[in-house]
Amino acid sequence: MLFSKSITKKIHDNIKRKTSLILVAMMLCSILYVQVQEAQCTSRVFSFVQIGDTQSANETQLQSIVDFILDNKAVLDIQYVVHMGDIVGVYNNRTSWKMSNTAFSQLTDFVPFGWLAGDNDGESAQYLGDNYYAFNASNYPNMTSSYDQGRNTAQFFNFSGTEILFANLEYFANKTTLQWFESLYQQYENATVIFSTHSYLDFTGDYTEDTINSTYLDAYPHIKLVLCGHLVYAIHQEVNGRQEILFNYQRVLDYFPDLSDFVRVYTVFDDGTVDAWTYSQLRNTYLTDSSNQFSFNLFDPIPTPAPTTTAPSTPSPTPKQELSLTDSPAPTPTLPPLETTTPTLAEIPGIPEFPLTAAITLAIVIATIIALAIKKTKIV
Repeated sequence: MLFSKSITKKIHDNIKRKTSLILVAMMLCSILYVQVQEAQCTSRVFSFVQIGDTQSANETQLQSIVDFILDNKAVLDIQYVVHMGDIVGVYNNRTSWKMSNTAFSQLTDFVPFGWLAGDNDGESAQYLGDNYYAFNASNYPNMTSSYDQGRNTAQFFNFSGTEILFANLEYFANKTTLQWFESLYQQYENATVIFSTHSYLDFTGDYTEDTINSTYLDAYPHIKLVLCGHLVYAIHQEVNGRQEILFNYQRVLDYFPDLSDFVRVYTVFDDGTVDAWTYSQLRNTYLTDSSNQFSFNLFDPIPTPAPTTTAPSTPSPTPKQELSLTDSPAPTPTLPPLETTTPTLAEIPGIPEFPLTAAITLAIVIATIIALAIKKTKIV
């Protein structure tokens, strides 16, 4: 059977059109598949929250911190909260202890909570913290260890095969406290250690203590992250493969406003990277300067049976800040304008902007449109 040239041309055109649609569909599906695989291969393992000194915080500020943690526990997968000490401004101020206890005791049944004693919380003979529910280590079944009336706390976790030891040491820890930590370090020899102490870094990134400093920590290579408060500032630096972070925005007399309702969130991913960001639910705003929003590498990627893909590049180490300071008070950080709307999940650092379900839904829609187009293309 022979066809005219016009019919033959129409047949060829329709075949080309169908072939082009099929190729486009294959290309789009391939792009979506890569995006889905990347989303699956870099997933969040957990998040944890750092609270700075709250000695100057009022009841509203403390409650906003707790509300943020409880409101976002599931969304961010918050598995741990650690307080940097100076829970109160004066060690024997029972009113301040009661106010802090009212706020933080709300976490006890929902999120593992750790803390350490700051200089204002009192030495051993003066410490009142263990008289209050929120700061009594015996009320936490997940508390791995505590020492000296709960002035030092530690919790061990296994997150999807990654072992993490949170060790929280008091202000100017003495020899016996250091021995307590060292025994924990040996006991959990395979764990990545997140080490918190009240005072560690000064405004220039140098060290405030004679006992706990870079020389001491270098002897414990599994310590990959050091957190501290005490001085009012924010610093992030890397020293000998160890991340060192100062975070504290309490009020200081008349020259530094009370921003102690800001919290620092660390979102940990299974490729070993961490996104750090700083937020106040009370003010509904982020601090977005380089000392308050950054990324770093915490541990080696977790082995998974997922298909081999190109691994994300390791973030460049954050350089030590070069600060020009005099004997004047600590400089006030520049804050971004207050937000007037509540951020969406996609605006929160650490939350994927293109979730897996959206990718699958888009793939189905594209495939359906192409199928309908092919069906309507008939040979005349």
